Amino acid sequence: MAIRWKTTDSHDAIRYTALDAHKQPVNLIGATARFLMGKRGDTDSVIINEPAQVVDEMAGKLAYELTEIATLEAGTFNAEFHVEWPDGSRKVFPSEGYLAVTVAPSLDVSKVGEVEERIVMRVSQIEEFKDEIVAEVDGFRATVGQAEDAAVEAEVQADYAKAQGDRAKTEADRLEGTDVSVLDNKVNDVDSRLTAQLADFEQQVSSIGELKVNGVYDTLTALQTALPTGKNGVFIVVDDGNWYFWNETVWTSGGVFQSTQWFKATTTQNEPWEVV
Repeated sequence: MAIRWKTTDSHDAIRYTALDAHKQPVNLIGATARFLMGKRGDTDSVIINEPAQVVDEMAGKLAYELTEIATLEAGTFNAEFHVEWPDGSRKVFPSEGYLAVTVAPSLDVSKVGEVEERIVMRVSQIEEFKDEIVAEVDGFRATVGQAEDAAVEAEVQADYAKAQGDRAKTEADRLEGTDVSVLDNKVNDVDSRLTAQLADFEQQVSSIGELKVNGVYDTLTALQTALPTGKNGVFIVVDDGNWYFWNETVWTSGGVFQSTQWFKATTTQNEPWEVV
């Protein structure tokens, strides 16, 4: 089958009937088709690879509507139809050889320039459209990223809530069946211990008396010997620099005295002194 065009032709169409090995029309029900055309003798120079029409499924009729791009370049070309059925099987027509296409140069070369300009504009539009698509995809990805971050945060919060719920359930299981009177007894026991500790603290504060130095001794032993049954007030021990008070039982250290220099002085008789 020989086809002849001139450059910039765009009105014609290639019509072809696909036949099987018995020269019978091929059943094209549900099939799709593409039209491919390339320079003769160069299988790598495909200049057209576009969808074709299935005109009559039962009669095996195919068609390709001509475009300006197909006839922009003069020369001899090979063409064929590629058909694919719903089950994924494919067939190339014609089975032997190619459709021979000849594009002769038109005498009006200005038309070629016009077509090239339109193609350039079309490519520019396609590039702009592609940029818009890329921007939309980037925006969609950003939205998906935010959604994923929110999902992760929600999962963390859900895990925390579940952990809190498990702790509450564990505590509820532990307390289930507990006698209320037992809990009351535990509370009363704690309250009694705190009351006793507070009373002991108040007693210690009372035994200290007014916060003034009532005497200074060289050693703790000297203090214990001088006042074996205790006495209210604050007493300084020079040996360790601590102040002591009587806790109704023994002399107890209250810590390092605020100043440790002045009380190291002694009387001319080198005896401990007492403030009265």
